[in-house]
Amino acid sequence: ESGVRLDVPPASVTVRALPEPVPSNFSAAVGRFSAARAVSAETVMLGQPLTLVMRISGAGNFETLTRPDLPLPDGWRSYPRPSEAPIVREGIAGVGQRTFEWRLIPDRAGVHIFPAMNIDYFEPDALAYQTVVLPEIRVDVLAAPDGTRETKRFDRAALATAFTLKPLTATDTGGMGRLWVLWFVPPLAVALTWGGVRWR
Repeated sequence: ESGVRLDVPPASVTVRALPEPVPSNFSAAVGRFSAARAVSAETVMLGQPLTLVMRISGAGNFETLTRPDLPLPDGWRSYPRPSEAPIVREGIAGVGQRTFEWRLIPDRAGVHIFPAMNIDYFEPDALAYQTVVLPEIRVDVLAAPDGTRETKRFDRAALATAFTLKPLTATDTGGMGRLWVLWFVPPLAVALTWGGVRWR
């Protein structure tokens, strides 16, 4: 069998570092992106969980995107959830969308505003960082049926403080040092008892 040899000339690629300063909300997104977020319910009961979904769409490095930091109002707990939705491609190289999810639980009744959020990315064509601004979200948390407006949660920090061992101070050791006298009480009692028996 005769073979065909193709000589392919080498190719050189120049990789540039991202310019400084890097924005604080930059999540390694390089390309051109848009973003949106929404909650599964805008009115919930105290302690009732809801889901916040964020979708980032566009053209870029979806596989290496890191989960953005989600700003929360006071009185909320956040549990990041691995998204079941795969990276969606639209048939064009690098074009698609990626989804991030959080499970959120309110611990306080009232009107809560999730602050506006910025998604920063680097656009190679413009050689500059760009910002997508996500508007704030309002969620109304209703009191529990019994009128409770705040959940009593397990406070690990307070518990750790309460059970912190107090170090011995000079005053403490001074008091402990006088306890050596107690070592002589049992032998002295035995000696007095034995002496009394002998005397009788």
